[in-house]
Amino acid sequence: SANTKGDAMVLKGTVRGVFLASEAKKRMISVGEARAIAGIGLAGDRYAKGVGSYSNATGANLKVRQISFIQREMIQLANRETEVPFEAVDTRRNVETEGIELEQLIGQYFSVGETLMYGTKMCDPCKIPSNVSGKKGFLEAFRGYRGGIRAQILTGGDIWVGAEIRIYVLGSKRRLAPGWSAFMSR
Repeated sequence: SANTKGDAMVLKGTVRGVFLASEAKKRMISVGEARAIAGIGLAGDRYAKGVGSYSNATGANLKVRQISFIQREMIQLANRETEVPFEAVDTRRNVETEGIELEQLIGQYFSVGETLMYGTKMCDPCKIPSNVSGKKGFLEAFRGYRGGIRAQILTGGDIWVGAEIRIYVLGSKRRLAPGWSAFMSR
């Protein structure tokens, strides 16, 4: 959702799920909340431990897989193209969101619960979610903007189901992500 004040906009969303996997290629578990550790990841998650499938991936000398997000709305859109629907826990992203376009967070500072984060890049889909869940089609259905985003954790704190996601955007003109406008018009 968005509130407009003059030439500025506050974009808001809500955390709908928090997920952790203690090891690479293991099923994720749904947790009510998790502790975000600045510059590291979520306590107990494979990437915070340095044992994720892509743990050695870095960008600009910073760990780029600290936390990942996926939109509930994009899961619903992608599931139109799959035989067996993917649940949020199957996507292998740490946080399921609702009501905010994640593409808008790339290159921006935003808050989630008690934390401050910086959106780094899109989270391209791979075959691991299909392999771990036993459901076919993740790579194809979650292509592009549907795969979610990655972010750096700048300040630690708790993230919980129901926590607010907030970004303050200067300039009232903004672009909707390609799938978002299609989803909202149905």
